Amino acid sequence: MTIVFSDKHRLKSILVVLGAVALSAFILELSILASMHWTRFGHFLRESQAHQMHAAEIKAKYGADVFTMMAEFIREQEFVVNPLISILVGIFVGLLGKTRTGLTAIMTLLPLQLFLLLSDDFSRWAFVRAAIYFALAYCAASAAENISMKKSNNSHVPA
Repeated sequence: MTIVFSDKHRLKSILVVLGAVALSAFILELSILASMHWTRFGHFLRESQAHQMHAAEIKAKYGADVFTMMAEFIREQEFVVNPLISILVGIFVGLLGKTRTGLTAIMTLLPLQLFLLLSDDFSRWAFVRAAIYFALAYCAASAAENISMKKSNNSHVPA
């Protein structure tokens, strides 16, 4: 069985999308593991006895109440991890994809963004964040595609 060029191109595009989705899931998992080890909310969650403590004991031991620690964790995810995921996925798609890399990067982020929209009850702020993350991914993919195209064009120029 022979594969036609368009089938190879389509297969590569599918593999790029799957690889980018796996990359975003991997980065998200790493960020959660890092938060569990290096933040006070993570220390609170890991300690088995902490769930039986009273609010005053928690505040004395961890320096904040549970809701403040959870808000810090969410802010860290919103302003550090999710933009980082968007940029790295955009670069990944831009370097490995051939056509429509910006749209492919946005498509790749759809599962994560749908999850974030659902977890935030489709608030206006969730839609604004999703638009920002999509724009970051689109710009990163376009920039990476332009850089890889310039390198490939320069490598074929005779000396």
